Amino acid sequence: MKTIIHDLDNIEVDNNIILNDYNIKNCIGCFNCWTNTPMKCIHKDNYKEVCKNILNSDTLIIVSRNFYGTYSSKVKKILERNIGFVLPYFVIRNKEIHHKARIKQKLDFITIFYGKINSKEKLLLEKLVNRNALNFNLKKPTILYFKNENDVRRYLNESIY
Repeated sequence: MKTIIHDLDNIEVDNNIILNDYNIKNCIGCFNCWTNTPMKCIHKDNYKEVCKNILNSDTLIIVSRNFYGTYSSKVKKILERNIGFVLPYFVIRNKEIHHKARIKQKLDFITIFYGKINSKEKLLLEKLVNRNALNFNLKKPTILYFKNENDVRRYLNESIY
């Protein structure tokens, strides 16, 4: 099963978890998803157990419009609600301190960016995605770039589903 976090208007896929920012509340940094109710957010919305959804997947796919070398605000909003994906304890990974993973299995990690992307933004995106993979203890990411949403949809329909 794949979890797809995206900012596209509409994606419908069988047997996959699709996460868009519709009716998602902002993370308030209370850390309850770490301490009081592990992997469960205090907000009562469709993303209350988003961490469990990702942990039950074998692949995490992020689709985002490029915004000056980072994720769109819609995608960032969902990612911020995933702090419970890792444990509140620390480990040393690649000679750096990172949060301990909840599971031993590393998920496949694919990121797809679309829109106008210059060479400086591409470097920023690659650095960001590789840091996310390291911090969330995911496999080495596959990073793809497309000119527009239609190209992304075509790729998703042909390759992933």
